Amino acid sequence: MTGRKVGKVQDALIKWIEANAACVPVAPLDWRYRNLPLGESADGVPFRFSLHRASLEGPYFPSGSPLCGRFTMKGVAPANLEQQRAARLKTASECKSPKLAKWKRDSGARTVLVLEEDDLQLTNHFLVADALVPAEATTPDAPDEVFMVSTCIDQTWWVVCLRGPGRVAGEPMPHRGFDPKELTKLTSR
Repeated sequence: MTGRKVGKVQDALIKWIEANAACVPVAPLDWRYRNLPLGESADGVPFRFSLHRASLEGPYFPSGSPLCGRFTMKGVAPANLEQQRAARLKTASECKSPKLAKWKRDSGARTVLVLEEDDLQLTNHFLVADALVPAEATTPDAPDEVFMVSTCIDQTWWVVCLRGPGRVAGEPMPHRGFDPKELTKLTSR
C-alpha cells in the first residue's frame, strides 16, 4: 500500500476503533485476551485485525503506572512470513534484474539493486539476505550488488550491502548510517 491507500485504511481503522473500543472486553495485563486475535474486519481495511484491552488494576501492578491509559500497537506476524518475504524478493528480482541487465549489456554499467525496508519489527538484513539467495538463484542476470536501506527511523537511515564485491549474502554485514536530509534529489518525485 502507498500514500492515499494507507491514509484511507488508517481512517477506516480509526472509525472502527472509535465505534467499537468500548465494547471490547477488558482482561488483566499479560493474561489471555478475551477476544480472538485477528478476529475483526472492517470496510476499507484489507487485512484482519484485533483490538484488545488490558487493565493495570490489581495486586500485581503499581497504582499510578505511566502505562495507565496508554494505547499501544502490537504487530502479529503471519505464520508464513518468511515465505511471503521470499516471494516478494523473487518478484523484485524478476522485475528489476532484466532492466538492470539491459543497462549492463548496453552500457557496461555496474548494476546495483537497492531495496528499501521500513519495518522495524519484522525485518532485518539477515532475514532479507537469507531470502535473497533463493530469489536470485532462479533469476538470470542478477545485479552486481544489492543494498538494503532501512528508512524506519526518520533522522537516520541505515544502509547495508547484502551482496557485492567480496561479500556473500548472509555473512556479517557492516551498517552505515546517514541523515536522509543530506541526500541529493535526483528526480522530480
